[in-house]
Amino acid sequence: MEEEGIILEDDCLPSRDFFPFCEELLERFRADSRVMTICGSSYADPGTDYTPSYYFSYYADIWGWASWRRAWQYYDRDMSRWPQFRACRDLKLVSGERKWHEAYWKSCFDAAWSGQIDTWAYQWIFAVIAQPGLACYPVRNLISNLGYGPDATHTIAEIPRSRANPIAKLPHQRLSFPLVHTARVERTPKLDLVIDARRLGIRRWARYANIVTAILNRTLR
Repeated sequence: MEEEGIILEDDCLPSRDFFPFCEELLERFRADSRVMTICGSSYADPGTDYTPSYYFSYYADIWGWASWRRAWQYYDRDMSRWPQFRACRDLKLVSGERKWHEAYWKSCFDAAWSGQIDTWAYQWIFAVIAQPGLACYPVRNLISNLGYGPDATHTIAEIPRSRANPIAKLPHQRLSFPLVHTARVERTPKLDLVIDARRLGIRRWARYANIVTAILNRTLR
């Protein structure tokens, strides 16, 4: 059994910086149970005043990622913990007072738990949330998902053709090495808001993503 690994789906194109990024952080956080996954995509720009090479979120992205056996042991395809987790309203751990956010994840996890949708990814996202764990993101985008389109299995674009899908085929960006590490292993809620808007496509809030990013560029330290 492997102790750690890097996972890529066939429609996710990594940049050349993706692998050394994952390798360095797999080693750095190997014994840190707080960190459960390393993601290659990046949906939120922390701004020029943010010096570390990565940040942390509650959301475990699966478009090019890395993890450890110690974290994957919590993966449960049947989501047996979900009914109790839902009853206790433990989603507040990540949602706070955002009722729309809590309702969004309830809907997703209910559908995965009941078998209404064909997925393995929501189970992994739930495992990280329920632990609770952290997902590590680079400050520059290292993955491009080429699998969007009408012939896709899951990522069938719902956005009208006159508008570009904001997360499909994101361009690669260069990440500076050596990495600049952060001493604060914790979520950045302001960046979570941008990830929610852009990655999850929550339409009610998507129009605020650019506004939030502009605010972050001025205020995040």
